[in-house]
Amino acid sequence: MIHVVRLDKSFLVAGKAVPVLRGVDLDVATGEMVALVGDSGSGKSTLMNILGGLDRPSTGQLLGGRDVSRLTVREWGRTRSRDIGFVFQSFNLIPTATILENVELPLGYRGMAPGARRQRAVALLDRPGLGDHARRYPQQLSGGQQQRVAVARAPVGPAQAAAGR
Repeated sequence: MIHVVRLDKSFLVAGKAVPVLRGVDLDVATGEMVALVGDSGSGKSTLMNILGGLDRPSTGQLLGGRDVSRLTVREWGRTRSRDIGFVFQSFNLIPTATILENVELPLGYRGMAPGARRQRAVALLDRPGLGDHARRYPQQLSGGQQQRVAVARAPVGPAQAAAGR
């Protein structure tokens, strides 16, 4: 579930605050699909970066009413690791790691034990039909296959971490 309340974001340009997002309220239920549309420069990427934990809002609440603009770097990192899954447009796969290692990496950040992490990563790769490619490197896959690896890497949350413990 995504719950955003009165989210604002401004950037400093030549010493002056330029508002990009003003008073954004958004609710997206678990399993609901939403399209974010708008003109170029309207703040779509900024909003997605904030929702994905890659940027901070200037003010506002998200993630269950928490004011994430006040979280420390460590708290924000823990929150991203536990509560946010993000599929990047460019996939952001590590080219020197196999696709299995790419999927395992965020599970390690969540504190999952190595054996459970491997087992969970294999299961996540099996879902989109990539289990037999686990030892390949991203550059050995098609663009569509790389995208499926990025999607397999995205599941998050306590249920995901606890499932492998």
